[in-house]
Amino acid sequence: MNIMITGVAGGIGSTLALQLTQKGYNVIGVDNLNNGYYDNLFDGTLKDGEKVCKFYERDIRDDISIPLILEEEKIDVVIHLAAITSLPEAESFPHETIDVNVGGTAAILDAVRKSNVKRTIIASTSAIYENTPILPYTENLSVHPRLMYPLSKKLMEEVIKSYRVNYGMDIVTLRFFNVFGPRQDAHRKSPPLINYIIRCFAEKEQATFYSDGSQKRDYVFVDDVTDMITLCMTSSKAAGGTFNVCTGTLTTVKDIIGYAEKAFGKFDHKFLSSERYWSSYKLLHKGPYPLKPEVIAKEVNKYALGSFENAKDVLGWIPNTNIEELMIRTFKEGLERHKL
Repeated sequence: MNIMITGVAGGIGSTLALQLTQKGYNVIGVDNLNNGYYDNLFDGTLKDGEKVCKFYERDIRDDISIPLILEEEKIDVVIHLAAITSLPEAESFPHETIDVNVGGTAAILDAVRKSNVKRTIIASTSAIYENTPILPYTENLSVHPRLMYPLSKKLMEEVIKSYRVNYGMDIVTLRFFNVFGPRQDAHRKSPPLINYIIRCFAEKEQATFYSDGSQKRDYVFVDDVTDMITLCMTSSKAAGGTFNVCTGTLTTVKDIIGYAEKAFGKFDHKFLSSERYWSSYKLLHKGPYPLKPEVIAKEVNKYALGSFENAKDVLGWIPNTNIEELMIRTFKEGLERHKL
């Protein structure tokens, strides 16, 4: 089976590419390297200089190159992970966010429509439940996001529905919750929390947490995410489905700090008010209509709990909920990767 992964140089994409390659799949990776990292395309388990998959440095909006790759590589399944995912970056650059997350997905689906691809699997996000008051989050709930990143993903899901209904295409939508793993981006301005802590420890910098540490989120390990994607590649039951990818468990910031200290000892950190979290993103505070502080505080302190019952009932997918063990492992492996 020939698999194309967009966003292959990201944390999830590179992990998935390595695992699928090791399982004998022919994997083709696409990434423009704006948010992904070339180093992620290499792994110590492979020969020196050997990438985790064949790689094309391309933009998903390239309506000449992408159709050619689908045709020349005889792609059977597309796994579309490429996106702008940083919330403050998305809010700072709304035009680019809509263009990449919505327009880029439309470009991929239009290329797929004209090809022999049998199934497309697309990454959405739990952030789409931003203003949904009912917990735990289930896929049938009405969603009304307002921040630019989750809003772009809701619009993206509407595009997916359009291609399902109008063209009868087999498209699977996966709503990822807080994915963690050693390959996640530690370099960007606002990295995922665990990778931010890794960076601070490695570079001997004080870590700043914009909360009191009590807010709770549903975290899921990257290997469980890639297992879910692999299931969706081959299961007829996944066709046209929308699935949460979560653990149904809650982990606080203070829990994560404790796991980090178990992994590599005490580290310098402090807590500041939530309203100050995006203070370094100057574009959000310019002009007569700056972003409201209460919007930032609400996002930082939101309580996010998902249900994976749909994935369990339909596909038999059950995630590893031993979060402490998995996070300690991620801290240790992530620190080693950061040293490379």
